[in-house]
Amino acid sequence: AEGKMTIEQIIVNYYYIGQAKVVVNHIDIDTNAKLSDEEVIEGHEGDSYNTEPKDVKYYKIIEDKLPENADGTMSITTIIDGNGNRIVNNTTYVNYYYRKLNFNLSIDKKINNIIVNGRVLNVNNKLGKVEIGKNEIGTSRIEISYIISVTNKGELAGKAKLLENIPTGTTMRKEQNTMWEIGGTAATMTTEEIMPGETREYEVILEWKNGSNNIGSKVNEVEILSNENEPNFEDSNKDDDKDKAEAIISLSTGGSTHIAITGVILVILAGIGIAVVKKIKNKT
Repeated sequence: AEGKMTIEQIIVNYYYIGQAKVVVNHIDIDTNAKLSDEEVIEGHEGDSYNTEPKDVKYYKIIEDKLPENADGTMSITTIIDGNGNRIVNNTTYVNYYYRKLNFNLSIDKKINNIIVNGRVLNVNNKLGKVEIGKNEIGTSRIEISYIISVTNKGELAGKAKLLENIPTGTTMRKEQNTMWEIGGTAATMTTEEIMPGETREYEVILEWKNGSNNIGSKVNEVEILSNENEPNFEDSNKDDDKDKAEAIISLSTGGSTHIAITGVILVILAGIGIAVVKKIKNKT
């Protein structure tokens, strides 16, 4: 690099290491969108580098897609294209993939109890049957209490707006259902925020309109009309957003009122299913 010139040719060579870089991306696996600004690590060919995933709010790293080049050595590659041009690539890309946290609220409905002329009969099932005596059909007062259970099966807290469809031949009174907004043949309410793994229960009380022309099945349906959560993710499973329970009002052949609470108990014994029916007869 330094010296005296001579008659002979002196060649002085300088050698350089090429600049290189690593670009780290954090990507939504579903949309391929970048979840943050890319991170750039500057260096030179042969320099070592280390990267790691980030804590991204509302997302979780996908462990089985961790990049194989998360740690390594910066490199430079050169290729000659079809036109003989020399193309130099000095960038290493490291991609981490994340999935959205799962959001799933499910709904379940059962008949809690049936109140017949002041007598409370526990049901705790999806089906209950009341047989009204012919002489009592015009005077019997029947109220049906339903329990709606909303369970958060996901990883995000959230709320649900419930839509209750009021069966024909029943009445939903505001004084008995204070949490609900009642209008015509439907009612709505919004739940509190439900945490992952938590279940909240809400009651609906319907009154049967007595009369011989109002007998038969009363199917009471409820559904999640909409939901909300902080990142505004959609519910991952729409199949569990609806449920129903059925009350059957019929005339008693014996002339007096019976309440039949019907359920099915599955017995794991020789593969036999046993249907259980309890009947309670009013004293006359």
